[in-house]
Amino acid sequence: MTQSQSILSDLSEESSMDLLLWRHAEAEEGIPDLKRKLTKRGEKQALQIADWLKLNAPKSLRILVSPAHRCQQTAQELALPF
Repeated sequence: MTQSQSILSDLSEESSMDLLLWRHAEAEEGIPDLKRKLTKRGEKQALQIADWLKLNAPKSLRILVSPAHRCQQTAQELALPF
């Protein structure tokens, strides 16, 4: 391996990241869209996925969440700062 290949390899390792996209759970129909809440089924879905994420998510997890109410509810099940 040449020196430039070695440098590129080191850079790609340092700048890599895992991206996890987690869609909100099932939500009620309605308007305004940003105020829609999770259904009871959606609350269960969010909890199930949150439990899985707690076991499998990267240690250096940074969470960004939409201001939509259903998204906030979904992320809250993870019980981590966002």
